[in-house]
Amino acid sequence: MLLASAAYSCSGLTLSAQTSDSQSGDPTKSWTATTESQSDNVNSKRTIESHTQSGNRTLDMQSVQRRGSDGHFEPYQDIEKETVQVDAATVRTITRTFGRDADGVKTLVELIEEEKHILPGADSKVVRATSDPDANGNLQLIQRRIEETKRTSKDVEETVRYTAAWCSQDAASVAASARQKRRKERLPTAL
Repeated sequence: MLLASAAYSCSGLTLSAQTSDSQSGDPTKSWTATTESQSDNVNSKRTIESHTQSGNRTLDMQSVQRRGSDGHFEPYQDIEKETVQVDAATVRTITRTFGRDADGVKTLVELIEEEKHILPGADSKVVRATSDPDANGNLQLIQRRIEETKRTSKDVEETVRYTAAWCSQDAASVAASARQKRRKERLPTAL
């Protein structure tokens, strides 16, 4: 199945197309979409996105290409996001962001590993670690964040965030903590 659309606005022309590879009833679900944007004041770019779901695993990929000096599209940035439903209460996500070096070689620029646990009473805990490569290409942890959300009453959730950031392998910066209370929106009842 192929879906295509085009839109024109003051900032330029955007073209997109989407294909679906899955058959109805197939447990594997996948699609690919391509979007091109063209503008008078900004370089043209093309974004190719794909989504594949098989069982408890989902892979989302995004590739951004920009128009080079020769007029052809060249790779700029790739983002790969893999999500695994470990069990009914745990989701693990790994996001890899790649850039291009001076020679156009694909290079890892950031790795984010996240694990989300749903706790009893609709509480949750998210642990996220962000790593960047050092000058030798070895991954170094630069930030660790823990986010705990607890339901304190029927209409109120409290989120506490703890963040620690590293400037180098040996030195950790001051850990930051933040609290946020959020009331659930209530819909008006019908008379």
